[in-house]
Amino acid sequence: MKKYFFCLAALILATPVSSYAANVQHGRQLFESICAPCHGSNAQGNVGPNIVGQSVKKIEWALNNVGMMKPVKSSNPQLSNVQNIEDISAFLHTLKK
Repeated sequence: MKKYFFCLAALILATPVSSYAANVQHGRQLFESICAPCHGSNAQGNVGPNIVGQSVKKIEWALNNVGMMKPVKSSNPQLSNVQNIEDISAFLHTLKK
């Protein structure tokens, strides 16, 4: 019974980590192709501001309310997908402030 419990616990703990790592990698890919030209390769700011560590809520707000961001969102349908925004945010949280 103990062996079964430890195997089950290991499986449960491993799944979110690998899933999170995949989300971060996907977020990195999206960031590099869509966001980096304005926010810099490490999100430190360039034409756009520093967005290191930004939350999903703040990213969504900017996409919907900041004038410069509206054309970016309309020309990139990936930014209308909540999971993609969550992945970008997950990536931004891996960067050093």
